[in-house]
Amino acid sequence: MKTKTFFKHFYPLIIAFFAAVVFFLSYNHYLLDKSFVNLKISVKKLTAKTLPDIREIEAILDDTYIMELAAADLNTMFMAEINFGNVIVQKATNKDQLDIARSFLESAVGKKKKARPVLLRALDSFSATIFPFGRKENASLLEKKISRLRKDIGIYKGKPLQLKYLEIARLYIGLKDWDNAVAYLKKVIQITGDSQVSSLGMLYLGLVNMETGKYSEAIEMFNKIKGKLPEKIDEFVFYQEGVCFYNEGSSQEAAARFEKAFIKRPSSELNQLAQFRAGYIYLYDIKDGFKAYKAFIQISELAPLSKLGMFAKETMLPLVSKLYRDKGFNHLYEGYKFLKESKFEEALEQFNLALKIYPLDALAYSGKGLAFYFLKKPEEALSEGRKSKELGSRNADVLANLGFLYYSLGMIDEAIIELQEAVKVKPKVDVFHYDLGTLYLLEKEYKKAKKQFKEAININPDFAYARNNLGYILWLEQNYSEAKGFLERAISLNPQYIEACYNLGVVLYSLGNYEEAKEKFLYVEQLGVAYRRTKWYLQEIKKMLGY
Repeated sequence: MKTKTFFKHFYPLIIAFFAAVVFFLSYNHYLLDKSFVNLKISVKKLTAKTLPDIREIEAILDDTYIMELAAADLNTMFMAEINFGNVIVQKATNKDQLDIARSFLESAVGKKKKARPVLLRALDSFSATIFPFGRKENASLLEKKISRLRKDIGIYKGKPLQLKYLEIARLYIGLKDWDNAVAYLKKVIQITGDSQVSSLGMLYLGLVNMETGKYSEAIEMFNKIKGKLPEKIDEFVFYQEGVCFYNEGSSQEAAARFEKAFIKRPSSELNQLAQFRAGYIYLYDIKDGFKAYKAFIQISELAPLSKLGMFAKETMLPLVSKLYRDKGFNHLYEGYKFLKESKFEEALEQFNLALKIYPLDALAYSGKGLAFYFLKKPEEALSEGRKSKELGSRNADVLANLGFLYYSLGMIDEAIIELQEAVKVKPKVDVFHYDLGTLYLLEKEYKKAKKQFKEAININPDFAYARNNLGYILWLEQNYSEAKGFLERAISLNPQYIEACYNLGVVLYSLGNYEEAKEKFLYVEQLGVAYRRTKWYLQEIKKMLGY
């Protein structure tokens, strides 16, 4: 009786559940927009806090691009955004580039949204959330379509036959069966009844050549059909020519082709993307800041209200500024390391160029402050350092650099305030804790100094300088055994660290280990003549050992 009651109440639910499963599987099989789902998944992976699996994203985007290439209608802008996003992902060396790639993929998602009914779009998003893996074409379904088309091919002639050959070729593209795709595209071209369909066949043949790495053959095809297809597709032909040169490794030629396309018709969304790609190539491949600046400023001025024009101005120009700024910091490092004043002048020049491009670059002002300090211009140094804080009060590097300027100019209290703020903004940077600890040490605030050095070591156990300073404080506190351990570790990390060797000698002397202390002080003498009180300690050790 209980069993019957159970089935009576739950049987409809079981039926509904299986019906929902059947519907969902059918939906995924026939109605799911795989490109939309793949792009949603790729964007989600690029947005994740953890470093994404670049190869996985690359594979998903490759499949998505082929799906669109095999589709009945070419969505040229959509395909271009997928391709560009994938190129950025593959070659990205920093987070800035991954963010740019995500922006283009999000734009592609937006295009799909507009063309997709609300209910199906919601189901697509649900599918991407429940099953977050890349979707591929259903090979068996494509093969059945090919078989059906080939079976009936004999009834067509002229343009209808061309169109059927083209349809079969696209299905083979979906299968990544390049040989058969090429064979049917050649059949399309051989029938000259309709020149536009023949030109489409040449376009697809060029695109297939690109997929198989035959870029010269692709360019040859594209040159044959320029001006023979509708304007939007013709722009796509010019764009793909630039992509071919880029894939061949001819970055300069690719950028030139992209710029030429933009000049031809700046109002075109695809041509704006071409100009954007030119700027991107100059920035990240050629590393020519001036040309990158010209490319991005041109798109922002000729198409100021377009999405790409605004993106060029608000996102890319600051990144071009960063290129000059980074060069400036490299020159500062070289000048400091090799004691070359000319490098500080070069650094100043690079920081000024960065600020000319992006006047709100707080770190560039910070770099200028450091350059002026090393050029022995303290008033200018403080002025630029303070200006950098006005623009970047939550930038830890700006705060730390200003702290360095204050410390170097004898303004210890001000330096401590800036380093305290830097540590709050970025608590996981070992050198910030070390610098703050060193300032506390100078002020004889040993408890606070110890805390900062320990934090620096927690973040980076191989931080020799923090271990040395902590060892020194422990010696002051007469905690000789613990001090010895930190100093020995500092020396093991950097055997020629003269201060750590000296401090260990002092600790060993304090412990009464005179022979070991003698070895350390003799080594210090080799590293640095007349270093601190080395001679005094060696004389005292002689007295203690009685010789």
